[in-house]
Amino acid sequence: MDFEDKEPVDKSPAPSTFEPDSEADDTAQNREQDYNPYQEYNYERAHGKVWYDEKGHQLPPPRPIPNNLAVASLFVSLASIALCCCNPLLSVAASIMAIALAVCSRFFNNPERRFYGRAVAAIVISSVVLVMVIGSILVTYALVPYLRENYPEFREYYDSIYRSLQQQLEQLPGEGTSSFNGI
Repeated sequence: MDFEDKEPVDKSPAPSTFEPDSEADDTAQNREQDYNPYQEYNYERAHGKVWYDEKGHQLPPPRPIPNNLAVASLFVSLASIALCCCNPLLSVAASIMAIALAVCSRFFNNPERRFYGRAVAAIVISSVVLVMVIGSILVTYALVPYLRENYPEFREYYDSIYRSLQQQLEQLPGEGTSSFNGI
């Protein structure tokens, strides 16, 4: 190979062919000059809608209608998380109620017929709680009997817990073991 036959390569950066558009620079500078953070909010300029009364006076823009059903659905879905630990069946009922409230919030007191962010959050939270609670119930009632029958170590552990619960119930004043029928 002969290196003298090759032309030298220029490694300097290529010249820039980009020329800024003077109109674009002018509008950006105008926007920066026109911007005043202390200026009153102009609803007409922002949304293109202005309301007038009978005498021709400009009315203030309408305030958004609060959707109390969406807020209620969010609170009920958060309560279903707390109930998940205490009473799973009540948690399932609360989750279903939160989803129903969120769906109703779309139709009542909502002229745009859209879901509010609170309603979407309630649906997501309630769905996750439902999956967790139903999954734990299925594991409890499907997997535990299988493990008791097929694994003696698990059966001994489970029976020791059962005996411990029975002893604690016998020590309670009142009905005793008659209220505990086993699992």
